[in-house]
Amino acid sequence: MTAPTGGDTARLRAALATVHDPEIRVLTIEELGIPRQVDIAPDGRAHITLTPTYLGCPAMDAIRADLRAAARAAGYPGARIDTVRSPPWTTRWLSDAARDELRAAGIAPPAPQPPPPRPPAPASSPWPPPHPTAPCAAPPTPPN
Repeated sequence: MTAPTGGDTARLRAALATVHDPEIRVLTIEELGIPRQVDIAPDGRAHITLTPTYLGCPAMDAIRADLRAAARAAGYPGARIDTVRSPPWTTRWLSDAARDELRAAGIAPPAPQPPPPRPPAPASSPWPPPHPTAPCAAPPTPPN
């Protein structure tokens, strides 16, 4: 078997992008940002990593079954599907197309979110970087 190529991954992603969310049928799981990673192993087996929109989401079993069917139809039987919960899903992962489709369906999309806060800088590289201090005036002269 030949090693998978980027085109193989693109073909698999295109197939997965046809899977609609079972609860909000106007959106695909791709538009929701549920698929986190899509890979094809050297042996040709698909590996899909998902993040549920919330812990305990009852639609995840249906989503996994639909993804397996889409992967099978694209030529990847036996796809491995893993669920990761960290970082948790956020409405920031909704695509602009998803927000537009929700509006068109009469569903108010979540307000756009500001970018997430920047993580703290590592301790070895303080931010802001220290600036050398230059005295503005001569230091006081000690009393005699």
